[in-house]
Amino acid sequence: MRAVVVATGHRPGLQGFAMHEPSVLLPVAARPFLHFVVEFLVDSGVSQIDFILSEMPEKVEDSLGDGTRWGVKFRYHLARDAARPYGRLGAVGIGQDETVVLAHGDRLPLCNLGASPQLVYHKGEWTGWGILGGAGFSLPTVAGIDDLDEQGFAALLASRVDLPPQQSDLLLSVRTFEDLLEANWAVLEKKFPKLMLAGREAGEGIWICRNVSLHPTARLTPPVYIGENCRINAAVQLGPRVVIANNCLVDQSSAITETVVFAGSYIGEALELKQAIVDRNRLVNIKVGAAITVTDNFILGSFVERNLQHLAQRTISRIMAGLLAVLTSPLLLLAWLFAKLASSGPALPKTVVRLPVAHEPEYETYRLMSLCGSKHATGCTGGAHQFFWHFLPGLINVARGHLSLAGVAPRTVEEIEALPRDWKQLYLGSKAGLITEAYVVHGAAPPEDLLYSAEVFYAAMAGPKHDARLIAAYVARILGLKRRAEPLETEDNLTP
Repeated sequence: MRAVVVATGHRPGLQGFAMHEPSVLLPVAARPFLHFVVEFLVDSGVSQIDFILSEMPEKVEDSLGDGTRWGVKFRYHLARDAARPYGRLGAVGIGQDETVVLAHGDRLPLCNLGASPQLVYHKGEWTGWGILGGAGFSLPTVAGIDDLDEQGFAALLASRVDLPPQQSDLLLSVRTFEDLLEANWAVLEKKFPKLMLAGREAGEGIWICRNVSLHPTARLTPPVYIGENCRINAAVQLGPRVVIANNCLVDQSSAITETVVFAGSYIGEALELKQAIVDRNRLVNIKVGAAITVTDNFILGSFVERNLQHLAQRTISRIMAGLLAVLTSPLLLLAWLFAKLASSGPALPKTVVRLPVAHEPEYETYRLMSLCGSKHATGCTGGAHQFFWHFLPGLINVARGHLSLAGVAPRTVEEIEALPRDWKQLYLGSKAGLITEAYVVHGAAPPEDLLYSAEVFYAAMAGPKHDARLIAAYVARILGLKRRAEPLETEDNLTP
């Protein structure tokens, strides 16, 4: 049996939203909706599918391929008018004796695809699906069919099919904002049988895909779906009815219910979202039925763009470290010779964990090029020791991309496992650096409570501006311009 899927991307109910992809590829449970349509057809015995495309056809072809993934054959046809594509049915080449499934790629009814010609209805309206005999595809010869929209084409089909329509109790759709949300909930709540979800069901109604960083204080209320490479920070509340697609970051203390978050989105701190759709910096309020653009990237934005910013910062840091390492290589050689000749001898480079850690306890480690023998590689006594024995050798690690110029102190696996739980989670989500808040503010060997407070403060303030101020304060300490331990000046602790 063959199928013809009209997947033109016509979107009268989604104006101004997700314009970077056709509507048939909008995500349901973090998968393109059209993939569910294909799998339903294949499960019903279809062996070849012809797609009639219009808007962004290359994206549909890239998403589906040639059908090998599903063990069927795909062919593609192009229509000029996304709202009136039915004249292209003549290009499909259906034989007079064939039975064909006619479908629309933005809807999926729960129905039985039998052998008799029959249309499928839901709540008194045509679903865009039906079983047609080969003779039905002589329709393209009807005068004026090129000018028919879907409503006119449905009336034409109803006049040609003798059997009463099949009634479907459930229809998944991505034609409107409300339909898109309801389709996600129906899939998560398993109302539509045999639809496959990516990831594993960690608990009843909770799906978690690979490489997800989930803070232990986050609370999930099913049904919840979290896609690949997502990070859910502290005190986040997800659910019920929440889908977080791939490559997203939900920042701390946010509460999300009845919401779909598209791939690559960032949800800022302490936000409350309910009955919404988020596509990076685009927000749809379902009650109002309108899409707005949020210009503040600290509220909503692109997680991909944030990753690019971090990549740019890391690249600049590596270049600077490489240049400094080359320029100071004679000093590094002298420091190594001095340490080797010292009576205590230099400490051997230790193996530390690369931060941030995406999936505990899968730690990526590297050899820290430090000549200090302290517990956290920052305990060299005095500014000169710290600079020559720790900072200069560590520039090699920064140039290699192992750590940054500023961050929290590098630690071994054993040292990380010995941390209290809250401290450990905060540490694993931070970035390691040669210059630490603890050293600049409290000196070489601060007590544990001050070390913890310094790392909490850095985790909250971390950014290019704060890192620059931290590096400047480190230089001042090394040069002896800053002798006593005191907090770095910020807007919060300045006093009149």
